[in-house]
Amino acid sequence: MKKESLSKLGKIYNKNYKLLLLIPILILIISIGYLGFFYSVNGDFIHKDVSLTGGTSVTIYDQIDLDQLEASLSGQLDDINIRQSYDIITQEQLNIIIETKSGSNETKQILEQYLGYELIEGENSNFEFTGSSLGESFFIQLIKAIVLALFFMSMVVFLIFGESKKMKAIAAILTLLSAKLTFPHVGVLSAFILILLIVSTVLLFIYSKSKKEYLMATSLLIAAIIVFIYPNYLFISIIALILVPLYLFTSTPSFVVIFSVIADIIMTLALFDFLELRMSTAGIVAFLMLIGYSVDTDILLTTRLLKRSEGSVNDRLYNAFKTGITMTLTSLLAILIALFVVKSFSVVLTQIFSVIAIGLGFDIMNTWITNVSLLKWYLEKRK
Repeated sequence: MKKESLSKLGKIYNKNYKLLLLIPILILIISIGYLGFFYSVNGDFIHKDVSLTGGTSVTIYDQIDLDQLEASLSGQLDDINIRQSYDIITQEQLNIIIETKSGSNETKQILEQYLGYELIEGENSNFEFTGSSLGESFFIQLIKAIVLALFFMSMVVFLIFGESKKMKAIAAILTLLSAKLTFPHVGVLSAFILILLIVSTVLLFIYSKSKKEYLMATSLLIAAIIVFIYPNYLFISIIALILVPLYLFTSTPSFVVIFSVIADIIMTLALFDFLELRMSTAGIVAFLMLIGYSVDTDILLTTRLLKRSEGSVNDRLYNAFKTGITMTLTSLLAILIALFVVKSFSVVLTQIFSVIAIGLGFDIMNTWITNVSLLKWYLEKRK
């Protein structure tokens, strides 16, 4: 009876799986459109907190009415954001956290006037100040880390599912060059990249069989030397423009996995902005973690469909779904429980778990609709 039901469901799915692609594509278009609108209004893709923009963060260990405090300070402090921590059992307020772009001395003076008593560091309050240049530097370094993680994730996926050894060597060389361009002044990383570049270049020369291929290998070697001597961020865009068609036309499954992960990030970022949440350094780190969470089920699915031959495509798909959805829902449930626990007292953990929870929700759709449909389409064409 169960097999008959699955057979009927499979026939329905076979007829309509391409139409299902319209759901994630529409959501992705809306997300990109909203991010564009958000940027045009705010001049940035996210609302940054003081850890990224610079400013003062004050924690006051007292019970204070948040609405009255915000109404009183909104006209005196620049870009103010107030939230509270509370006991998860009694719901009693433990402290309030005030973030503003104003200086620490000015903020302290205005708060003391409102509260009517002196704020003493370590006793009834805690002050943290981040300079604007330092906050901007943190933000730039974290964005670089995300870009580099995406490059390396793409390379690993391509090395697993790509068919041409020569193209794998080219992708490895280009990815390593992008890593050098992203962090040009990190000595240990440069040495590690140089070793891998030498290995990849040697392999490329070994796999080359014609004069054109030898010429291409020589050109890449010259480009690598230029990047090490004169690193320029413009080269990263050029490398990305080369890698996208390389993945798309030489290994469609690799491109589909990469596309699904990037879609997870874009949709999560759009919803994060729509909820009017402020991004901190912890939130940026959470996006790095999201890349790892997103790619594991995609690799599981792609491996089951491409590397195995027993049963039909739908049978392998169903088996992969049972394993993958169990993994994702288990992680999501654990993260939601942790989010419920830490929300009352930890802003950092709350933002990390929020980003991952939102991303995993979108990952279920992008893995089991986007990735599945595109892979099934690809297998039908290849057959």
